[in-house]
Parts: sequence; C-alpha cells; structure tokens
Amino acid sequence: MKLILLLISVFVAIKSQDALRTIEYRSIDGLKITADLYEVNKAYPTIIAFHQSGSSRGEYRQIAPELTKEGFNVLAVDLRWGKRDRWNSIENETAVRFGTPAILERYKEGRRDEVWPTVDKAYDDMLASYDWLYVNDYTGKMLIMGSSFSSILVFKMAAERDISAVLSYSPAEYRPNDTTLVRSWVKDLDIPVYFVAAEDEGEMVQKVYTAMRNPQKVYYQAAKGKHGASILFEDPRNLRNLTDFLKRFKSPQEVSFKTKDDIEIFADWYAINESVNTPVILAFNQGGSNVGSEYAPFVDRLLAAGFNVLAVDQRRGGNRFGGKNRTVDKLGDRQFTYCEAYPDLVAAMDFLDQLKYKGKRIAWGSSFSAALVVQLAANYPDKIAGVLAFSPASGEPMAGCEPKLYLDQLKIPALFLRPSRELQLDFVRDQFELFQAKNFKTYVARNAVHASSMLNRKRVQGDIEENWAVVLQFLESL
Repeated sequence: MKLILLLISVFVAIKSQDALRTIEYRSIDGLKITADLYEVNKAYPTIIAFHQSGSSRGEYRQIAPELTKEGFNVLAVDLRWGKRDRWNSIENETAVRFGTPAILERYKEGRRDEVWPTVDKAYDDMLASYDWLYVNDYTGKMLIMGSSFSSILVFKMAAERDISAVLSYSPAEYRPNDTTLVRSWVKDLDIPVYFVAAEDEGEMVQKVYTAMRNPQKVYYQAAKGKHGASILFEDPRNLRNLTDFLKRFKSPQEVSFKTKDDIEIFADWYAINESVNTPVILAFNQGGSNVGSEYAPFVDRLLAAGFNVLAVDQRRGGNRFGGKNRTVDKLGDRQFTYCEAYPDLVAAMDFLDQLKYKGKRIAWGSSFSAALVVQLAANYPDKIAGVLAFSPASGEPMAGCEPKLYLDQLKIPALFLRPSRELQLDFVRDQFELFQAKNFKTYVARNAVHASSMLNRKRVQGDIEENWAVVLQFLESL
C-alpha cells in the first residue's frame, strides 16, 4: 500500500510539472510579458497570481501545482516591478526587458522617484494578463491573487475586470503620499475578498479589511509566515485555509439522471462538503434559461453558507443569459409545457436519494419552476425542508400546476419573493396576498429584477445585499 501511495504521489508531481509552460504576451504599452501557465482545463476557474516586490513568477513554483490539484488553472506573471524570487531564483524576464534592474540600482543610491511610476505600469501588466486569458478562451471564473505591492493593485483590478474573487496577501497602505488610497479601492468591492495577514501583520492588514463594507470578506491571520504569498509554503496551515476558501469557486461536477418518463436531465453538482448530512439546495432554472448562467454567477455565496447545490437544467429552458440548457439541447425539437417539467424536480430529489444524502433539502424555484417547487414540497413534505420561490409564475401558462392549487397541502416553511415592480400587476398582488393569508413568508425587493436574477448584481445593476440577507436568514432558519 505504501508503494502504491508513493507511486501515486510521484505521478501527481510529474503531472503538475507537465502542466507548466512558460508563455509570452504583450502588455498594454507593448512590453513583452513572461508568465508561467499551469493549465488544467480552459473551462475551469483560473487564478492569476502576481508576485511581491523584487520577486518574479518563481514565487508561485511551489504554490501553483497545489492549486492545480484543486482544479484551478494558474497564471503566474512576471510584472515589470520585480527582479528574482528568493525561493527558486527565477529571474523576472519582464523586469529585465523594462530595465527595472537599473531602476533598482538607482533606488539603492537614493533615487526613489522611479519606483511608483514603475509600479503603476506593472498594473497594466496585470490587466493585460486577464485580457490574454479572455481572448484565449479561458471561460471559467477568474480569481486574482496579489502579494505585497500587488496585493493592493488587485483591489483596483477587481473593479475594472470581471473578477469572481480577490486573494490579497499582506495588503496595506503602502503609498507614502496617499495613505487612504487602498481603502478607497476596497470599500465598495462587491465580490468575495480573502484578506491574509502574516504573523506580524495583523494590525496593518486589519486597517484595509475593516474598510470593506461588503459581507463577503474573509480575514485570515497566519500563525507562521513572514510576508506575502510565500507564507503558503512556509506553513501548511496557510495553504489549507486558502484551499478551504477556494472550494466555493471550483467547477461543478456535471451529473445526469432519468425521469420517470425517460427524459435525461443534466445538472451541476456543487459540493462544499462531501458529508451526506450536508444540507442541499435543489435549484431549478426559469423559463428560457439554464443553470449555468442563472446560478453559477452567485452559487459561491450558497456554498459559503454551508450548502451543497444541485442546479438542474429542466426540460423547459433555453440559452437565455448566454448559457446552454443541456437537457433542452439533447431533446432536440421535442416540446413540453411548464407543468410537464414537474417530473424533472422529482427526479432531482430521487437522485439525492441515490446518493444517500440525509441532510435537509431546500427546493429553490425561479419563475415557472418557483410554481413547481411548491407542488414538489406539497407532495413530499417528508423530503423537503423548505421552499424558496422567486417570482412564482401563475395564470394560463401554468394551468394545472399554479402555486395556489397546492398551498393548503404546503406544511413546511416557504419564502415567496418578488421585485416591487411586479407587485404593480393585479394578479401578482392577488397572489402575494394569498400567500400572506396562508401565513407564508413573503419579501418584496425594492432593488431587483425577475426571479432568481434578483440575486445577481450585474443583472440588477445595483445593491442586492438586502435581498441576500433575507435569503440567507431564511436558509439559516430551516
């Protein structure tokens, strides 16, 4: 057995080294950038890793292979503000081309006027790195990791590119002439940010951490480690904490299962915890949509709250929001009514039975599927612990499966949610009054759009934290 484990570990190490290739591309001003690309799969999430002062892409030679094992591509970039990393002695080729070694020599002689202009130009290298991945069809979520000086620039970058999360190692107000700049960059960020302080940096990093108003921030105080991202290989606890944070951004596992009427249903399985006692959200798409574009943009918040998620492409859906409904695509020209999609929900529940999941199950519906989850919970009160129904559909298209037909049977907690603009319609207002008369929880969102998209900031184009607070509070109460 020990020999087998040794062979496996050697194989993994070889594969990690095989995944590394050094590439070159142009910065915004035309300077040639050198970077190490550790590729797993272009469709998987990618971490763009930036080094600390005086360093190079070599800072990540030990770290990147560990991240590829977790399912992340890594692009470790030589920024023009650097020289050579202290751990692997990899020369910063971008810095050499720019002439940074001469700038560093002049800095030693007391010339400091070239430092921050060079750092500012290094920011262009960071943007160019994201752009290179984008044009080369890396389609997974993008995360950015900064170390020391680059740990502050990632905050600025997060506001200018489509970034899913920021990993910031040793951020502080480093600019001597602007001691509030970093906090001004971070305060309004609306994505998850992982703040890391080395063993003696707590007070320094806390000043930046507390400036961020969004609740999606995480602070980690390392017990061991000197500075920047290098603490990841100075103490294994630091790497474990990072990989725990990253779990919510990993690509889902595609699964499929059959309905009782022999339709193959495709779904995405997101598992933050492999325990069979973990609570699970069964999430279903809205009309014309698919779970890849409807839930993937914000599923990390549900995972961070401790829920596994089974996101199901129903037989009624499409390519709305830019994604693809795999179930619909496989069905070809076959057409179904909204009500005829109900077996898809039952099959998803049965799939969890096959996995022997014992944790609480929450049915989450969006528009037409919000009506169907009411039916599911009414028919299976012993298997469903709660219902979230976003903009539940009614009227003629839902004839035979409207929510009102099942309210008397619904004996479990349910939360019905609508944007305020939808309450201007008489039939919607009547529906909500019926929910309230039956003593179910309701929520009218002031800043929202239709269905589950009210939790997607880009679609709402405004603050959605109140919407999220209501949802997370309800989930916590179950």
